[in-house]
This record gives sequence, C-alpha cells and structure tokens, in this order.
Amino acid sequence: ANGARPGAAEDLRKRFEREAQVTASLRSPHTVGLYDFGVASDDTLYYSMELLDGITAERFVYECVAIEPRRAVHWLRQMCHSLDEAHARPRPLIHRDQRPGTVADERISRPRIFCRDPDGVDRRSADRAIDRHADANAAI
Repeated sequence: ANGARPGAAEDLRKRFEREAQVTASLRSPHTVGLYDFGVASDDTLYYSMELLDGITAERFVYECVAIEPRRAVHWLRQMCHSLDEAHARPRPLIHRDQRPGTVADERISRPRIFCRDPDGVDRRSADRAIDRHADANAAI
C-alpha cells in the first residue's frame, strides 16, 4: 500500500539489530558506548548510547575556531582507530555517515564517533550538553 517492498521493514529491523550488536561489542576508547537497543511497543527502533559532554567537530569549527592541522591529525588518528576496529570484524560494520557533525570531542581532546538509527536519533538531550560545553569554551 505504501510502496515499500514486502519484508522491507523486517530487513531494516534485522540490519539495525545486527549493527547495534556489533556497535555494542566495540571497545575502542574512541567509540561511543552502546548500552541497550531494541524495538519499542510502537515498533520504533531505538538504542541507548553514552551521552557525550562535548562538542562536535562541526560545531567547534563554526562556533569556536578553525581546527589547527596538529589537532586535526590527532582527531583523525583516533577516528581511524575506532573505524579500524569496526572494519576488522568478520562482518565489518561500515559507518555510513562519517562527517564533522558525527565526531564529538569531549574536553576538546578525545573525539568519538557516534551513530544514528536508520531514521535519525532524537539528540535533544545530547545537543543541550554540547551547547553547555560550547558556551563554556567559547573563548578556545
């Protein structure tokens, strides 16, 4: 009726669960922890992840200062460590949304990658934490 192929919703749920299981098993200190995931009573896919008290690389550039090359290299090395663990698995987890807005830096020193569910995550509480951090570090 809605144009979706038969079984598409079930395929999406299975992919979501598979990716959440892999994400929950990652141990890099540069990867955000995933604590719980599942399907709500209204069939909404959800997961609960570590709340970062930091700022995204995108917000850092737009609200603070340009990223100096040495800092960019520092962040990229940590991102590569995180992605390498995800890609080295027997069934690799591919991060399909790698961009400055998905890299968060706690205390402007330890970036971590955070993921979203297939339809996007309600990040209002995370955004408030980032806003507080950006306000406190606006002079950086």
